[in-house]
Amino acid sequence: MKKLYFLFFVLSLICSVFAQNKPIDSILSSLQKDQLSFEKIYVHTNKTIYFNEDFIWFKVYVSENNNKPSLKTALVYVSLFSQEGKFIKTQNVYIKNGIGNNQFELNDALQQGDYFIQAHTNNMLNFGEQNKFVTKITIGENIQNKTTSKATYDIQFFPEGGRFLENVKNTLGIKALINGKGCDYKGKIINAKNEEVALFSNLHLGMSKTKFEYKENEQYKDIIEINDTIIKKELPKAIKKGVIISKIVSKDDVVKFQLLASNIDSKDNYVLLFHQNTNIIDYIEFDFYFDKKKTFSFNKK
Repeated sequence: MKKLYFLFFVLSLICSVFAQNKPIDSILSSLQKDQLSFEKIYVHTNKTIYFNEDFIWFKVYVSENNNKPSLKTALVYVSLFSQEGKFIKTQNVYIKNGIGNNQFELNDALQQGDYFIQAHTNNMLNFGEQNKFVTKITIGENIQNKTTSKATYDIQFFPEGGRFLENVKNTLGIKALINGKGCDYKGKIINAKNEEVALFSNLHLGMSKTKFEYKENEQYKDIIEINDTIIKKELPKAIKKGVIISKIVSKDDVVKFQLLASNIDSKDNYVLLFHQNTNIIDYIEFDFYFDKKKTFSFNKK
């Protein structure tokens, strides 16, 4: 009886201590105060059934555990696997404000059947393979397209003045064609850090233009979205020293334009030639002694 009474007393004391301190409450409050940073991914594809000559266009959404866009993640790895789990290819998708996009280009070597798109961030790997996003698509052979040619995309760049110049604002004309015809599109220019520096979209018959400052020793890339296809092209390198034509405006009987200079010797003299075919019509001598920007206005006649 004494042993039983003692055991009851010890249990009562333990229950009393737990009731007073509530250790489970402190554990829960600690977890709530410093929650692990879980992330969720959703990959939205433009369709679920493809031919083996299609492009799989997809958009990636990354959110935190509160369902708000993730502002921490800058890169998502999206991979394509066969039904047997064989790795085919992967794309790095750069994320801004929780959203990014890219594409897979398919080919004739892919057999008909089911395939899987898998996506994850580096942070998600801390919580196991089961946290990766997976979705299924189907690829079939496009017999009809065997007798037709694929769309041919032609992207052309036209720096105003003929070339880019470092450390000044450059004007760029863009021309996009599908099988030789102008098309609707939108695009952007990014630098080596994947930072957006300019936007543009089709204005007329596949032509558009934009402006951006070409920073010293920087490299820029043009990303154009046409229908469900994303095309990336490197922009030409800029020259470090020289003069370019900028801001050409033609109105009524007057033509107005600017010359921009960078890294030149201010003591040098320049000559602006007006010519038609092989005939020099007129010329003007000037320098950039006081200003690296010169504005000219002339009567067209």
